[in-house]
Amino acid sequence: MDFDDILKEVGGFGKYQKWKIATALIPISFYTALQNNLLVFQMVVPSYWCHVPGRESTDLTVDQWKNLTLPPSLDVNGSFAKCHQYNISVTDGIVEVDPMKLSCQSGYDYDRTSYAETLSTYYGWLCDKEAYASHSFTVNVAGNAVGTVLLPYIADKFVGRRAIFFVAIGIALFFNLVLMVAPTYTLHLVCRFCAGLAFQSNWQMPYVIVVELIDPERRPLTSFLAFVSWTMGMCCTALLTWLLPHWIHFTLVATVPGALFFLLWRSLPESPRWLLTMERYNECIDVIQQIAKTNGETVPSKNEVMVKLKSLSKTAEKEETIMDIFSYTNICLNLLIVIIQGSCIYIVYGCLLLNINILPQNQSLNYFVLSLFELPSNVVGWLTTHYLGRRAAIHTSFLLSTICSLMAAMNTRNKWVLLSLAAFIKLFITKAIYVLFLYCAELFPTPVRSIIIGIVVVFGLISMSAAPYIDTAAHGVTFQYWVMMILSLVGFLVCLPLPETVGLPLPQTFEEANNLGKGRPLTRWIHHWNYNRYTEVPTSGEGSEKNEREEDTTRLDEIMK
Repeated sequence: MDFDDILKEVGGFGKYQKWKIATALIPISFYTALQNNLLVFQMVVPSYWCHVPGRESTDLTVDQWKNLTLPPSLDVNGSFAKCHQYNISVTDGIVEVDPMKLSCQSGYDYDRTSYAETLSTYYGWLCDKEAYASHSFTVNVAGNAVGTVLLPYIADKFVGRRAIFFVAIGIALFFNLVLMVAPTYTLHLVCRFCAGLAFQSNWQMPYVIVVELIDPERRPLTSFLAFVSWTMGMCCTALLTWLLPHWIHFTLVATVPGALFFLLWRSLPESPRWLLTMERYNECIDVIQQIAKTNGETVPSKNEVMVKLKSLSKTAEKEETIMDIFSYTNICLNLLIVIIQGSCIYIVYGCLLLNINILPQNQSLNYFVLSLFELPSNVVGWLTTHYLGRRAAIHTSFLLSTICSLMAAMNTRNKWVLLSLAAFIKLFITKAIYVLFLYCAELFPTPVRSIIIGIVVVFGLISMSAAPYIDTAAHGVTFQYWVMMILSLVGFLVCLPLPETVGLPLPQTFEEANNLGKGRPLTRWIHHWNYNRYTEVPTSGEGSEKNEREEDTTRLDEIMK
């Protein structure tokens, strides 16, 4: 017996679970995506140039005045210098121009077509301070990386997932609100880092709680609903910033509703599986009985459930540590491969996330299109991994991303063609994320599986901090696409030694993980229709299909956790 057997007795997908999906999982997924992706629009640096007073004393147009007062730009992306002006004097409508270049003497003018204010225009992060916005993004990603390790560790070892969720919501609310009135750049970075700490936990904790309450057969549906909600949140980020073009206004509207999640204090339970691991049996029994009562099932007695829970505790596996992997060559090699893959994927994804200037006059539409293309990525990822195999899925993801990046680098003049290519790169690279974490779930043993996924995420986030500097590098508009092409090609090459894991059971021990894939030649294409030739699995149609469905369900659950 395992915990899922107890769950089936009290209802694995009844009113209780559906209510938690509707009131917790879906709105939290939507809110987290909406709130976290605002940074992309906050850090936009619109076109700007020196404000040179005196035009009002002449009959010159804005463009004529700029031609007269600003030196030509050496930057391939602009026609006028951003940070220099000529020395101008206006007397009785007569303009005298001294060709000596000066730094901006009277502030700046901005292109306010898309935004009333961004962080850069509001705080004057321009010219020699233009990189401040990129630093802000990097510090936020650093907070994400630290929070990904720290808060889940505290949750698992000490206070539980429910408590950490409310702590994370409080952290995000407080520091995002303080950030809007931060008087200094240092305080801004501190708030940005602290707000970043909450990113993973304010979504991951309720996700894990809800998924662990649901029957394994319905977990893929639950994960899909969470993913769709997340994608819709990203798309609505573009809509919100279009309706409210001032960074303080759209940040306020996207942040304050997070306070409503404190209303879940009484209704969101602690994870009963976590309570079981901590031997808090009475609290675990209360949750189980409440599930049965809400679902209209027979409520089991306290003693009956207590016997089952204590039986499960006795059969729990011996805890092993991450350091044990260094005794196994193949596990170490696979870990190195997935870390390199993850780093390549996260940098490419970060470049695409920030790449909202393909349509410079309609950045919201630009972001909406790129976000929308994430929606089919997991569906395509599941279909290709299930039928074509894991190796074919990851190889095609990187290969197609490489080809599209190359085509994008060679088609930067036609903006709609470029946007279409960027959207397909995002589809393939998001699909690669899905396959990567599926591989993480299938390559590594149970005792360290979650830790390995955390390590890959942390290395990926650290690598992703380079994205804003690639996006703003002064090497021309094609530079980032060449970088994406090279990284996609590196990802393709390093994944060649990975074994095919389709149809194999999840490894429970380090020895099983180290021997994974033996008897499966790397030169053979192993897929849904022939994998049973290379491994011992049920061969009868129904049994084999059932076994594969159960394995895929377990794998998807592991990924999303």
